[in-house]
Amino acid sequence: GPMLNKWYHFLSHRFANQSHRVLKMVAADQLIMAPVSVALYVSAVSALNSGSLAGVARQFDHFPEIMATNYKLWPAVQVLNFTFAPSHLRLLVVNCVTIVWNTYLSWVAHRPRLAAKKKLIKSVPTASGVSLAAVNHDQSALKRDN
Repeated sequence: GPMLNKWYHFLSHRFANQSHRVLKMVAADQLIMAPVSVALYVSAVSALNSGSLAGVARQFDHFPEIMATNYKLWPAVQVLNFTFAPSHLRLLVVNCVTIVWNTYLSWVAHRPRLAAKKKLIKSVPTASGVSLAAVNHDQSALKRDN
């Protein structure tokens, strides 16, 4: 919050009364602040989850994917934000979109664990002694035969 508040204040003053003001503000935001804030978020979340530098390094494998998704969402949000929102409400606009964005970031950070849990659940034997993976395989074979 405070960091972004200072950032938006800086952008507003740095590009005040310039031609293509919104374009320059969005470019600065996406080329400077976006990579920094994504790197800080990924570092903090992975450090808290894994407690190791190796865990943090593994999460940075997702950095290009996260940044690609960032560039699909945030430039449009910021064009609208810098064009229509008064400067004192820009952080509020970003915070509203950040709810969805942080959900996505959390999903990316936990996706490997979710896949591992899903695989583990499929391999657990059922009451009949047959694993769910075997049941799913048999059901797939029946669907193919029909």
